Amino acid sequence: MAERHPQPRQDARRTADAVRNQRLAMRRLPAEWEPQAAVMLTWPHAETDWAEQLDAVEAVYRRLAELITREQGLLIVCRDEAHQRAVQAQLADLTSSPRTRVNDAPDQPDPLQLDPMQRDPLQRDPVQRDPVQRDPVQQGRGQNLYGRIQFALAPSNDTWARDHGPITVIDGGTEDRVLVNFGFNGWGGKYPAALDDRITAAIHAAGGFAALTTAHPNASAHPRLESSPLVLEGGAVESDGAGTLLAVRRTIVDPARNPGWSAAAIEQELRERLGVARILWLEHGQLSGDDTDGHIDTLARFCDPETICYAASDDPNDPDHASLRLLADELRGLRRQNGAPYRLVPLPQPGPIFDAEGQRLPAGYANFLIINRAVLVPVYRDPADALACERLQQCFTGRRIEPVDCRALIRQGGSLHCITMQLPAADAGHLPCA
Repeated sequence: MAERHPQPRQDARRTADAVRNQRLAMRRLPAEWEPQAAVMLTWPHAETDWAEQLDAVEAVYRRLAELITREQGLLIVCRDEAHQRAVQAQLADLTSSPRTRVNDAPDQPDPLQLDPMQRDPLQRDPVQRDPVQRDPVQQGRGQNLYGRIQFALAPSNDTWARDHGPITVIDGGTEDRVLVNFGFNGWGGKYPAALDDRITAAIHAAGGFAALTTAHPNASAHPRLESSPLVLEGGAVESDGAGTLLAVRRTIVDPARNPGWSAAAIEQELRERLGVARILWLEHGQLSGDDTDGHIDTLARFCDPETICYAASDDPNDPDHASLRLLADELRGLRRQNGAPYRLVPLPQPGPIFDAEGQRLPAGYANFLIINRAVLVPVYRDPADALACERLQQCFTGRRIEPVDCRALIRQGGSLHCITMQLPAADAGHLPCA
């Protein structure tokens, strides 16, 4: 009988698997401080939980649109064409002129109009603090920023783009961006999310991500979309851009989110999809009123590969004090890849904010957004606002600190980072962390 040889089909499969594994090993999840092409917002509408305070929350979105488009592109997801026309009308006069402030949040004072002794210490010099004056390209003229906005259509349940938007990784071999579309089930089935779960795929199918700027000459103009069966919200993971992922275990290893998944299987999926070398799991920390079960972006954030800022409470009477103290203890025990401890920067907590039923809301300062030349910081008209901004300025010395009044956002249990998702540029990795 003739000797039997392996089937060519099997050889081809092994080769394909080897190529895939090699490609996955070259992936990298950029840090938020790396170059961004755009930020994604899913705009609120009357069919969301924002209906009763739509005017107030849209004012926050308009302010974010102004700040983001000064630096980069903006992708706005609208529920339908009528909704898009309404949003376009709100943003049509968007410019970078310091004389044109686009609908600040209600009752939010312009810090440049305050008495110097009442201003945030980081804003006492209006000339140095004005991003337009610091930008020689834009100096002396108001630039029309509306052209930096791209619109996409997709029905939505809600507006928490951080958790239903794509997580973008960079393919080290091709410099292509890969949009990883994890599942989203409303934080373990707490809220309806079927429409939100389909937003990323709908935008990609319509070519909505293709028009975003790609600066790397080797990169494809159309990012690939890759779906994962794992349920993972973007607010549950934090990357240092160098292979380390920071996360609170119960927000991912959770039978309500990922039934049937073992912790080992979840780790393997995260390593393969996101290209991370290690995962630093935290067990403690949660703000009162947080529906996410303790997303890392409400508790602890990388400011650079050596620095973590975190929510801290100095008040023993604060119901969150014990949990945040245990979080701080865990962070002190973490080590960088070279074995050195992290530099830890505590962020104060604002005073308690309550909803109409008397339930405390999860206000905090760790929920900031880093964009190309600025850090957008949620503030709450609280005495602790200035200290939080000051400490974050020390962490991000090469970026402006831009406070954004998020009292309207926190009414629905989230803040600034929760409603945004950055879309990295194809040359991610070429901008210093500071």
